[in-house]
Amino acid sequence: MRYNIVDLDIVRKEIFPIYDNLLKDTEQEVKSIAILKTEEILDKLTTEQLENDIIPAFSMLAVDPSLHVRISVASIISKLSAYLSVDSLIKTLLPLIQTLLKDEVVEVKIAAIQNLSPYNEKIGPENVEKHILPLIMSTVHEKQWRCRLSVIERLPDVCKSLGYDTFKNQLAEFVFGFAVDHYYLIREATLDNANKLIEIFGWNKMKDIIKNMFDNLINNTNYLFRLTAISGFSKLYKNLDKSTYDEVLGDIVEKFLTDKVPNVRFNTIKFLIGFKSELSSSFVRFKIIPKLENLRTDPDPDVSYYAKSALEKFK
Repeated sequence: MRYNIVDLDIVRKEIFPIYDNLLKDTEQEVKSIAILKTEEILDKLTTEQLENDIIPAFSMLAVDPSLHVRISVASIISKLSAYLSVDSLIKTLLPLIQTLLKDEVVEVKIAAIQNLSPYNEKIGPENVEKHILPLIMSTVHEKQWRCRLSVIERLPDVCKSLGYDTFKNQLAEFVFGFAVDHYYLIREATLDNANKLIEIFGWNKMKDIIKNMFDNLINNTNYLFRLTAISGFSKLYKNLDKSTYDEVLGDIVEKFLTDKVPNVRFNTIKFLIGFKSELSSSFVRFKIIPKLENLRTDPDPDVSYYAKSALEKFK
């Protein structure tokens, strides 16, 4: 919708003071709704109104006793990015974002993390690296796994903003370190990020990083992380080149079908049965069937049963 000079003048001089008063209302529901409605009037306000009225009001609301008010601020704050200069963003919004990311309630932190993208895009790679990356990396050590998960889900956007060289040199180890997190959902989110980063940077640039992740998982002393290698292969195999596909799958079959933990042997057999259509006949004949023959007499009854069932399917 287009606004003529008279309309804008009315909004700025007559309507905005009403809205400003609503931000200072004594009822939390009123303040929360007013905050969430901010986006609808941003393009009608002057820069001075944003910097001198909206942002100071939000600074107070970011420490409001009401959780709902603080979440509302965290949800909307980065929307101001499109209407402010980069210098103003760093000077005025960054301290506000820092406050929200340090909130004692995890829901506020999550809301702030989930809405950082517009801010990151506006300030550019150098400022993201300088101002946002340290916040992200400090927040991820939160005890609350949901907060870590929110950070991890946003990491591809941060990596894209920074560019490949910065990602490789500063973030790759950090990003893929979560493949061995003790929470299943965080491990799975990290594997999803691997696919997203391949799409962003291309396979040739990501090849060594992905192979290193699989090596760390396959050879990990914790059996849960070895199982994550199976899950990772199931998610990533379509994006792997042939040599990596063959190498990783070969390691999984060679090591996991003789793994000391029955659960690993068992889940590897289940994986191979479900993955049957993606396997070459020569790989099945020379790599899988001999191992399954040995597992027919496995001391674990579940492993033995599934080995026999797999042999019937593969033969």
